[in-house]
Amino acid sequence: PFQVTITPDNWPQEISWTLTNEAGEVVADDGNEEMTKGEPYIWLECVPRRECYEFKIMDSGGDGLCCDHGDGNYKVDFDEQLVKVGAAFYNDEVVEVGVCGETAAPTKAETASPTIAPNIKTVKITKAPTPAEELNTGDSEEDNLASAISPSGKAYRCVASQLADSGYALSANMCD
Repeated sequence: PFQVTITPDNWPQEISWTLTNEAGEVVADDGNEEMTKGEPYIWLECVPRRECYEFKIMDSGGDGLCCDHGDGNYKVDFDEQLVKVGAAFYNDEVVEVGVCGETAAPTKAETASPTIAPNIKTVKITKAPTPAEELNTGDSEEDNLASAISPSGKAYRCVASQLADSGYALSANMCD
């Protein structure tokens, strides 16, 4: 969700905001009719997460939210992450929120399940077992490639050696 919190300066009637999608459509906005100086107001809007938006805050008096005419500010959050805190601007300020900029193109078709690489190392993804604990592994190496469970129920994963050799972060090497 998109959330904006505005604490207006001494002239709340001058403040308004819009949230516009990439197609130029205003998907959310609000004026200034209910705001009171110095009191924070919060708007929460449910918008699709995987889109890019332009948040624009406007001050028709041209003096922003702070300093000469009170101590106001605004805060923008998107998907529960802080995007911008602001106060000092003139007529307006614009902030991009959401998934903006270049991203990798989606694949055309579903990819196949990964295959097991020939050089596999088992790595622990939880706390190391005590010396009394042994891995419950299968009889063949192939049985040990996908995962292993210790008697205490701790899980282990297998990682291709080339990943480990190229800097893949391992919590512990469980086999040579």
